[in-house]
Amino acid sequence: MARQATILVTPDTAYEITTTRCDTDGSHSAVHLVRSPAQRSAADPVPTLVTDKMSNSPLEVYRASVLESWIDYNGHMNEGYYAVAFGDATDAYLVHAGFDDKYRSDSGGTFYTVETHIRYLRELKLADPLVFRTYVLGVDAKKLHLFHTMVHEIEGYEAATQEAFLLHVDMDGVKVSPMEADLLGSIESDRDDHARLWPHGAGDSIRSLRNTK
Repeated sequence: MARQATILVTPDTAYEITTTRCDTDGSHSAVHLVRSPAQRSAADPVPTLVTDKMSNSPLEVYRASVLESWIDYNGHMNEGYYAVAFGDATDAYLVHAGFDDKYRSDSGGTFYTVETHIRYLRELKLADPLVFRTYVLGVDAKKLHLFHTMVHEIEGYEAATQEAFLLHVDMDGVKVSPMEADLLGSIESDRDDHARLWPHGAGDSIRSLRNTK
């Protein structure tokens, strides 16, 4: 049975990203991504990112709890923070795939998100525990197509989904550029694992109220 590693990170750590491989094949890892103190209070729980890679299943690469700063005047999670949480899930996936500080330093490459679509399905309350399931729907040398589901980890309901389209960018000149081979190969492997999966809501668009006749 594969072991799962957990790394404890204190809330006053700024932008720390750490990866620990647990198995010889690298199929399990624990990753932590922490916001700066200016963006979170000491009382906020520290988000935990856990990778559990299984063939033909979505990747669970990020877990978090709904923060007090995410709650609006209606007493539930504000719509804008769904985008924040999904952005963190995308970052977690990219770290899992090999996109880390060394990659950015050595290659000069990064990712820009150029399109997203969020479906708000159920409301969330303070401290609700969340697990994010990530599907790699497509990738080529310069483009990445992801889909995340945000799931209440205890009650099991799907609270929201996000479809995202990213471009790989060379920061020297800020132009679209191909990924390094190792990173591309890692993402292609996940894409191939997910080739038979097409999550509900993927490819949807906002319903039009216009009469198109």
